[in-house]
Amino acid sequence: MELLRAQQEKRDALIINDPEPCTSMADVWGSSAQMATVGIFLLLMVTCLYFCRPILLPVFAAVLIGTTFSPILKFASRHGISPWVSAIVIVALIMAAAALAVTLLAAPITEWMGKAPEIGASIKQRLYVFDRPLAAFHELESALKPAGPTVAVESSNISLVTPVAAAVTPAVAESVLFFATLIFFMAGEMKFRRYIAGLFETRDGKLRFIRIANDIEHNLTP
Repeated sequence: MELLRAQQEKRDALIINDPEPCTSMADVWGSSAQMATVGIFLLLMVTCLYFCRPILLPVFAAVLIGTTFSPILKFASRHGISPWVSAIVIVALIMAAAALAVTLLAAPITEWMGKAPEIGASIKQRLYVFDRPLAAFHELESALKPAGPTVAVESSNISLVTPVAAAVTPAVAESVLFFATLIFFMAGEMKFRRYIAGLFETRDGKLRFIRIANDIEHNLTP
């Protein structure tokens, strides 16, 4: 019996090839802490970008377009034209082009909106196959969820204007932010570039930043 018990204990015992305890737990916890810090930073950055997109998108778009027009500003500066004048003229031309595009596209868009009922009827005729499954689904939904007392609410003009105002107001604010950032960026691009270059301590770092900025400007210029 003792022999059988010893064999049973030997079979049930844990197999440990390295009985020495782990002495590098500090390294494991240090790596885990670094990974957790990076993960928290990424989550916070994504959250910040998500909530700040109404401000960041117009600003970044203005910087991109301003960098695209920078050769025109440099050409005007070499001929003695102030960057502020050049920036205001370019922004005025962009706004005029946008207004012209809206004017030219207004008629086709209005025509398409007038044909919307016909297009909807045509699509409905082509999707008639799904009428019966959808009707059966609505019947099943009505059977599972009995309808309660309904209250008719008459819509007012204010209720119709409110969604339109809620949609137009952010667009107008973003447009104003975009054009204001575009004017200030184009007018002070060279000062801004010199300021960023001055943040580097070494001469090689400053030259590398200038080369990178020139490459970006060259590749964005049509």
